Amino acid sequence: MARALLGNPTILLLDEPDAHLDDDAIVVLNRVLEQYQGTVIMATHRPERLAHADVIWRLENCSLVEVTPVKSLTEPTTLSVESGH
Repeated sequence: MARALLGNPTILLLDEPDAHLDDDAIVVLNRVLEQYQGTVIMATHRPERLAHADVIWRLENCSLVEVTPVKSLTEPTTLSVESGH
């Protein structure tokens, strides 16, 4: 990830970036993500990561099943996408 950030990319695509990191490394990762000015697309299972998202896309069996603006998490409804399969 450090090498990618040196190129000052406009988008980071991260797949479980905090998997197998110790607490000190997670602190560094959090700091880097907080200071990053571009777009971050991240796959995660950690609820604490979801709190920093603008939009959450939920996938099941390789299909998009739900799109939730984070602002609406406190509201009773979410936007659902139905698959045509």
